[in-house]
Parts: sequence; C-alpha cells; structure tokens
Amino acid sequence: MSINEVNIHFQYSICDHRRFTDESVNIKPLPDWKAPLENRHHMHYFGTMKKRNKKVPSLFKDERFFISGRGGLKFEKLEGTNLFKARCLYRKLYSDGLCANRYEIGLSLNGLKKNIKDYPENEYQHSRLIHELLFHIPIKIKYLKKYENNIFDILNASKAIALLYQRATSELPSEDRLYNIKYGNLCIVLEVDKQNKAIKDILFDDVIEVNNSFSVYVKKYRTRGMEVVVFTLFGEIAENLNECREIRISLLRMFHEYQNMRLLLQVAQNPKNNILHEEFDKYLMHKLRFFKKVLSPNDAFQHLFNCMFSIFEIISPGEIDELSHNIERIRLQIKNKLLDFVKNNNVKNSIRFSENFKYVQQALAASDLKKAINLIHGIVDQKTYIIIQSRFNRLLLDEKHGVIGRNELEIEKNKLVLSILTSIDDYKLS
Repeated sequence: MSINEVNIHFQYSICDHRRFTDESVNIKPLPDWKAPLENRHHMHYFGTMKKRNKKVPSLFKDERFFISGRGGLKFEKLEGTNLFKARCLYRKLYSDGLCANRYEIGLSLNGLKKNIKDYPENEYQHSRLIHELLFHIPIKIKYLKKYENNIFDILNASKAIALLYQRATSELPSEDRLYNIKYGNLCIVLEVDKQNKAIKDILFDDVIEVNNSFSVYVKKYRTRGMEVVVFTLFGEIAENLNECREIRISLLRMFHEYQNMRLLLQVAQNPKNNILHEEFDKYLMHKLRFFKKVLSPNDAFQHLFNCMFSIFEIISPGEIDELSHNIERIRLQIKNKLLDFVKNNNVKNSIRFSENFKYVQQALAASDLKKAINLIHGIVDQKTYIIIQSRFNRLLLDEKHGVIGRNELEIEKNKLVLSILTSIDDYKLS
C-alpha cells in the first residue's frame, strides 16, 4: 500500500440463529468450520474454503479459514469516479460455524491526491463528499430472483447478502425472504496513511489513540434509515503494514461480535421464537468468555476495545456480569416455557432442581456467594432461604465496617457455603 492509496473494508454481519431452533435440520453440513478442508469444502454461490496466508492476531485464531466470496457478488463498473480509481482486494465470508457470520469486501482507492483540486473547499462538504462516494459504489447480487436485475449501492446490500447466505446454506429451496436470520449495521474501516494529504480532513471528533503510530477516528452515520459506522485508521501505515492489518482485523471482528450479541439478545427476548434453550445457553456463555478474554488487561488492544465500546455503548467490562445475569434470566424463562408442557409435577420439580443446582455449584466454584444465594431461592424452603440471606447481609455489613478480620471473614463465608450445600441436601431428602 502506497501513501497515496486508501484501503477501505466493508463488513456485513449475519446472525444465523437457525441452529438454536427446529430449523437446524435444514442447514447444510458443509462447510465444516470446526474441521475445515482447504479447497475441498465449498459454499454454494460464494466459493471454496481458503486458508489465510498471513498470521492472524492471537485472539482470533478461529479466523485462519474463510470462504472465498467472489461467486455471488459482482461489481458493476468498478473504475470509480473522476475523483478516484478503485480495485477489489478481496471478498471473503467468515463464520464461527454456529451463528456469527460476516461478509467482508476490501477495496483500494487511488488517484485522490491527483484530483485534490476537484474537492470542495469547505471541510464539512469535503468529508460528506468522500463518504457519499464510498456509500454509492455499485454492486450486483446474483442468484436471487427478486433482485436479479437490481444494482445496489454498497450501503444497501446487507439484506441481499444475508438472503444469498441463507440460500447457500439451506438444504431446502428458500424463498427470497429471511427466516431466522438477521443482519446488522454496515461497518467500514478506512486505512489512511498520515502522509496522504488528499483526505486528511475526513477525520472526526471521536478519536482513540492506539499507540505512537496509529489513531482510530470514529464516525456514525444514519442515512436512509440505516446506521453505518466508519472507523478511520490513521497513521504510519506504509511503514507498519502488519500492525495496521492487526488493528483493522481487531476492529472489524469486535464490532461484528457486538452486532451478533445484540441481535441474539433480540431473538431471545421474543417469545415467538422457538429457541432450543440448552444450545442457545452454551453459545451465549461461550461468547461471554470471549468478551472477558479480549477485555483482559493482558491484551495489547484492551484500551482500543474499551474506548470503542464506550463510544458505541456496546459492552463494557463492568456490564459483562450484568449481561450474564440477563442471559440467565432469559434462559430460565425459556426453560419454564418448556416445562409448561410437562404434566407430571414430580418430573417438573426434578428438572427444575437439577438445573438450578448446576448453576449454584458454578456460582460457589467462582466464589460468588450472592449469586448462589439468589439461585437457591427456587430450591430450598422460604425460611431457610431467609436465614441464609440474613447471615450473608450481616456478613457484608461487618466487612464494610471493619468489625470482622480477614481470617474470620473467610471462616464465616465457608460456613455459609456449608449451609447452602446442607440446605440443598435436605431438600433432596425431602
């Protein structure tokens, strides 16, 4: 990449929650993302399985394989305008093999510096012009009867790409309407070398200093009823191509993960969706562990992720535990809905007990007494629960006011854990 080029990356998020419903039987078994075979696995309408030639960030080792995405999306007259020339770098589809999918397009724009005299003098108009050009690159989606004669601009292709993905992964012929598949907001990453003076004015107020070499500028658009997020990666790109690539991959992946989580929670909160709660719960907990990992202090881009999440009010570290409780509440609602179909009360109670007891054990293993006590509310009798709850509250007050020492505090906590386990055993015997 030369200093006069601008690389631009478009990302379309596709949330496929069919695997958590009875529609899972209609999903093609291949490609197998858990055991991918390069050049052998294939996705209809898109292309074959490929392996990245370059190293991927350690947090995202699951991105080593992708589907070549040249098949279904074609560019119409990709020579740009009198303000720039464009060439396609790649078209790729990534997936976690379950729900989170994303289609990415990379373009390289050149000729901006030569045409600087054509730009408006006003900085705001300059900025709007650049982004309006980026939003109106024409593309065509093949194999969809409803859209076979349509030429989209790149901004409005989200639904059509999601439909093509649905058709490519379905065993049975699908209509041109989305079923148990959602799509997120378009995300764009611009890579601009700081020596490229042609578009230096498109930088914005929300800035994240990544390190001495790079900054990320953030802009949110709302146009034609859609929200578009633009990250401008600005710095010494020509001299640090590998580092630039790592930051860009991290930005796209984390925004995609946020999109997927947001769409999944919308799905779970809709009682009309016939969700298979166990698979759904496992997947959400897996994603929560992923978020905790990438937001850990040991990660090189922790500051970038935290600032990014703060700007977009996505998922901050302090909100992850709250999100975990919300997921648990949703899971229990789904469980109770299924239990309504169980007529035998003894069977109902047995299912509820085993389910709750599992999560009490997990809470105790994590030394989360508060959560464990809240969970036993649905297991033990009311009197026992009130006694244990009162002892815990008293312990918290003693700790706050310094009435109790550290060793004594640990002894009292262990006594509470023993009381919780004893009360559960008593309930079993009853």
